[in-house]
Amino acid sequence: MSPEEKREKEEEEQEERRLYHQQIGFTACKEGLPFDVTGEALMYHLREKRAKAQNLPKESSWYWIFCAEFKAGIQPILPEIDTSRWTFGGEWEYDPEEALSVAKKAASIFTKTA
Repeated sequence: MSPEEKREKEEEEQEERRLYHQQIGFTACKEGLPFDVTGEALMYHLREKRAKAQNLPKESSWYWIFCAEFKAGIQPILPEIDTSRWTFGGEWEYDPEEALSVAKKAASIFTKTA
């Protein structure tokens, strides 16, 4: 890789990181949090808020939140955070996209058998 290509790649990565942090900041401000909050702290805040709205314990996973929302007749919406690079410690219940996918399957099973 030439020095020019390396520099361009670094600039692209830097711009990608800037946009990610800007997205986190804007979402945090909508939630009444400081602009410089971390993505993890914002995600915890959003999860805690949604759990409270469904009368669940504040440490509930996204899976249980989405299941409760389906049960209440609410169509769950994913948080406005790009989590494509997050690992969630291997716990799918805390990955919003994975949890929503599994919760949809569970909801379809329960509505068919009910």
